[in-house]
Amino acid sequence: MALNGKTTEEKIWNFLKAAGLSDSGTAALMGNLYAESALNPQNMQDSYESKLGYTDKTYTAAVDSGAYTGFIRDAAGYGIAQWTFWTRKKGLLEYARAAGRSVGDLEMQLEYLMKELKEDFPAVLSTLKTATAVFSASNVVLMKFEAPKDQSAAMQTKRAAYGQKYYDKYAGKKTETEGKHMISNCGHDENNKYSGGAAGDQTGGEWALIPWYSRPWNCVLRHPNAAVREKTAYMAEAAARNDCIGYDQNQRDTFGTELAKVGYDPAKIKTKCETDCSKGTIDIVKGVGHLLGNDKLKNLAATYTGNSRDGFRKAGYEVLTEAKYLNSPDYLLPGDILLNDLHHMAVNITKGSKAGTGSASGGSASGGTSSGTGTGGTAGKSEQTYTVKLGDTLSGIAAKYGTTYQKLAAYNGIANPDIINVGQVIRIPGSGVRTHTVESGDSLWSIAADKLGNGARYNEIKTMNGLETNLIKPGQILKLPEK
Repeated sequence: MALNGKTTEEKIWNFLKAAGLSDSGTAALMGNLYAESALNPQNMQDSYESKLGYTDKTYTAAVDSGAYTGFIRDAAGYGIAQWTFWTRKKGLLEYARAAGRSVGDLEMQLEYLMKELKEDFPAVLSTLKTATAVFSASNVVLMKFEAPKDQSAAMQTKRAAYGQKYYDKYAGKKTETEGKHMISNCGHDENNKYSGGAAGDQTGGEWALIPWYSRPWNCVLRHPNAAVREKTAYMAEAAARNDCIGYDQNQRDTFGTELAKVGYDPAKIKTKCETDCSKGTIDIVKGVGHLLGNDKLKNLAATYTGNSRDGFRKAGYEVLTEAKYLNSPDYLLPGDILLNDLHHMAVNITKGSKAGTGSASGGSASGGTSSGTGTGGTAGKSEQTYTVKLGDTLSGIAAKYGTTYQKLAAYNGIANPDIINVGQVIRIPGSGVRTHTVESGDSLWSIAADKLGNGARYNEIKTMNGLETNLIKPGQILKLPEK
């Protein structure tokens, strides 16, 4: 998954949370990683710098280039987890090379860290996923995963204190989009210029989700088909959250190239690339055309902000110029495109407070007539509920309804299956409610295509599960409509 966040610690926190760790477990692991490396993925154990004659950066570069071949056996701690034992360093190096990335790459190291936890330390991982207290979880990481020589009470307190700081800072923190009307905006490079920067989003702000603002906008471009709009919004949001995608007018074609390589899902782009406000939006809409089989969108004639109004109109978009669409976000729909002719474009993400359902003229995703696929079922038709009584356990409730406590925990978002409270309402998925456990690489679109036979129905899954955005994470349980 692409790293999401403006700082290293925020990126690590978001990665570990998306991997299924609880708040306490995430904080506990991060506190230990900080104690080991200060969260620096290129950190080499200090005592080995003079011994080997390398700094953090030169050691990393020498290992990457092959100039230094002693990485596996030199016993120098390295990376965010300070991998030291030769078999673990061998695994790290092989994983990096297989992925085609630097041994000092943060995202690669986090992926390898999770791989180690899943395959070699499952008990530690289980603790981190269900932990409700930072101190106890920190001790599990200290003693059973990192296992340094110093495991004294003082060291336990020190590492737990680091973890508690992360917990206090991030646990329960509102998301960047909560309570705000957001747009996907690609506006400048890391130097606040239009060209000349490094590939990829260096600051997290080159292509980012930001609150709606008045440019001012000259018009709003709206496709009459909801599937087109929703897919556009998903792709624009995913692109804004992927730090592999940055801004540079001189390299504006590279994003479209990479987008096509990964099947038109911006979240899957791993190669650093660039675009600008108009080209990024145009490439997304062309990608929607490929995914929905819409030739007008695939062949969108627009090339920059100056000809986008006419180009999008010819591709089937409505051009909205009423003041209510331009002066506030209240009437905007996800997937609407905001245009200031000759200057700027952005994609709307949030549904406005006064917005309806879209064009009265309707329209099909393919650009022809729509045969309709139905709306699917709803959870309320067969889902049951159970109110916890004194003496109940989740496993006992599961047995009554012919299911397992693991499924009930996942379905109800219960972090620790051993803890339920009297009066708590437990939702029981009925026989008519199918579920899907999100796996790495899944998107709402791909799940709808696989489970419902039509990717354009992903908005039904979104609505059924009360999702406010299109982003999902591995381990998440989604209810599915009837096929």
